[in-house]
Amino acid sequence: MLNQKIIKTITTYKIKILLISLFSFIFSNDDYQWPTNASNTLTGVFGDIRPFRYHTGIDIRTYGVNGHDVYAIQDGYISRILVSTSGYGKTIYIKMNDGNTSVYAHLDRFNEKLESIKERLQSECKCYTIDKTFSENQIPILKGDIIGYTGDTGGISGPHLHFEIRNKNGKPFNPLLTNYKIKDTIHPIPEKIIFTNLNKDSYINGIPEELELNLRKISDEKYVCDDIISIVGEFGVSLEVYDKINSQPFNFGVYNIRLDIDKEKKYEAKYNYIGFEEGPKIYNERDYCKHTNERRKVYTLYRKNSTSPSSFIKEKYYNRLNFKDSLYHKGKITVSDYNKNEVEIDFTFLSDKIRNSQFDITKNKYGIIIEYNDDTIKDLNIQLADKFNNEVKYTNMAIERISESKYFIKNPKFKFDVICIQPVYNTGALGATQFYSFNDNAKLDGEISLSSNEKGVFFEFTEKEFSNKAPVLGLLLNDVLYKYPLNRIKKNKLVSELFYPLELRGLTKASIFYLDSSIYQLSSEIYSNISIPELPFFLNKDLIEIKSDGNKLYDISFSKEDITETFIYIKDINDPNPKIKTEYYYGPFIMGPEDITLKSKFDIIYKNRNPQLGIYKYDKHNEKWKFLDNKSYDNGIGASIKAGGVFAVIKDTNAPVITRVIPKIGSTYRHDHFEYIQFYIEDEMSGIYNEKNIKVFLDEEELIFEYNPYRKVVFYKLNKNLDKGSHTIRIEAEDNSKNTKLIDGTFYIK
Repeated sequence: MLNQKIIKTITTYKIKILLISLFSFIFSNDDYQWPTNASNTLTGVFGDIRPFRYHTGIDIRTYGVNGHDVYAIQDGYISRILVSTSGYGKTIYIKMNDGNTSVYAHLDRFNEKLESIKERLQSECKCYTIDKTFSENQIPILKGDIIGYTGDTGGISGPHLHFEIRNKNGKPFNPLLTNYKIKDTIHPIPEKIIFTNLNKDSYINGIPEELELNLRKISDEKYVCDDIISIVGEFGVSLEVYDKINSQPFNFGVYNIRLDIDKEKKYEAKYNYIGFEEGPKIYNERDYCKHTNERRKVYTLYRKNSTSPSSFIKEKYYNRLNFKDSLYHKGKITVSDYNKNEVEIDFTFLSDKIRNSQFDITKNKYGIIIEYNDDTIKDLNIQLADKFNNEVKYTNMAIERISESKYFIKNPKFKFDVICIQPVYNTGALGATQFYSFNDNAKLDGEISLSSNEKGVFFEFTEKEFSNKAPVLGLLLNDVLYKYPLNRIKKNKLVSELFYPLELRGLTKASIFYLDSSIYQLSSEIYSNISIPELPFFLNKDLIEIKSDGNKLYDISFSKEDITETFIYIKDINDPNPKIKTEYYYGPFIMGPEDITLKSKFDIIYKNRNPQLGIYKYDKHNEKWKFLDNKSYDNGIGASIKAGGVFAVIKDTNAPVITRVIPKIGSTYRHDHFEYIQFYIEDEMSGIYNEKNIKVFLDEEELIFEYNPYRKVVFYKLNKNLDKGSHTIRIEAEDNSKNTKLIDGTFYIK
């Protein structure tokens, strides 16, 4: 028996050595040339977050300048040339002698030979966009050859070189796994640790609400969370963290992140390689809502659902957390960048529920007395605040602890409405903050909203003024009213328990009831339905229709404890940005859930075929409306969506704006000085989709021009001097709402 164990151990060790050797062979190459002379630093790293996908390469900084040399990093041949106004823009693919493929994207132009090939292909198809593959012997290339020049083409937010290396199977891997080195001596910087409640019985510091805590810096290598957190039920841990690189202003993603509880590994991700098909999985290990709305880099260190994890994540360590032992637990998160700059975050939690303590508050002419009868309380954190919905709290006051269970607050010199009391227990854990007021004259008003996680839905109510009351939630389900308690988690915010989607079948209205001598009710109509993956879905409100054929965004396999359903709802809201004058045709409205992505593919349709109407989604981060990729349906206009949010149907009647046109109508140019046609084009509302929305004619001949959406410029270089005399120029432009702009006239060559 012992010999069998020894043999098994030796065999396992040999397999590990073999895998390590194979991994090194696949990715290691000490002979690659750096792909550009623009710089040796980055603006983006491999595996970082992008909307609904991973960043599959590195972005090399060009410092806002186009035209730096781009080199073949190894001998091989040009296997593909791609030209587009979106995505990667002008791109070169090189199949290298080692079997890997290098990719160079967002180029300004190719080298002379490739430019000639590009122009021939565009002339043959009479189009700008091309995607051409080549065989091994057609365009051989040598290491160090200049293949193109850095630029800003395609879907881009600024000039840079996007560079990838893909293995023999076409799967991108981290280019820093090769011989490439960058100067980086800065440790990752953690911002906040986040604890998320994941089921009905999950409470964090006594409330059913996600908790974010700041971290205290001990050194560059170590941070701590000073608070001891009380947790019961199923929960997950997340970390807001970013990396820095020497002399660069950008916030980067990290390379490796690991969670240990009581010295036992619970989660680990290492950003080495990824498949393109895994892109939609990014929000299984990043926080969609915090990144979309606030651009925060939050890594979720637990399993949100039963979807197989991304290739970065070690599946063995991919679970939720649940401790039932009423003990203290030590947590440690270890984060590093590729240069092995490492930081450690330590925290402690107690797997025990704490009760909500009660306090007796009295007032005399000298001040306020706070008393309690609870020997588990060690201390109190006391603050004063006004009654309005803000984060203003006053701590500059005279507080005296009269006895073990009595505090006295001397009358402050400032006006306040609310006393905020948070108990600190003997265990070190913090309790839920309690709120008290001597005034009962608040205006009863507020807003009902919904928030979601992978398990279900919370109902939230935000009071405009602190009511000093305990309202309850009313849900109208299949025409029957049910009432539920609310937890006051902040001065002006109350939240319900977690509702699983199927518990909300037939929901048509959510209400808030103040139950005192006179019942006061606030209500909000909600149109809802339950979506189940792989089954058709339909929800209708007035002229808005939301539907799905059930096709999943990615492979999902559920276990018994997982929630497969999603609660989909429509709810009217006020204008999210009244400062911007917007011609709403319908809405705005929320299509939820807002906080998580959808499991299936959905279409949102407005039953009207007016071409000037479009469906827009509100970008909370940039505070503006964004036109969705609208298309025609049998019953109206619509768009495909991957997540909920704030939507509206907006009418756009403004044509595109064309400026700085060369040649200017009526102007005269010397024949040896007139070398190109150029103009700038903008459309603030629905936008210009691509180059097909623009047409340019010179002397009645349609031109194949270049359109750069980032710079909003159209450019065409003449291949010969124009003849002396008069010439015609005609520019036609159409935005996504079918508004057109025409410039037509004559110019002269002398």
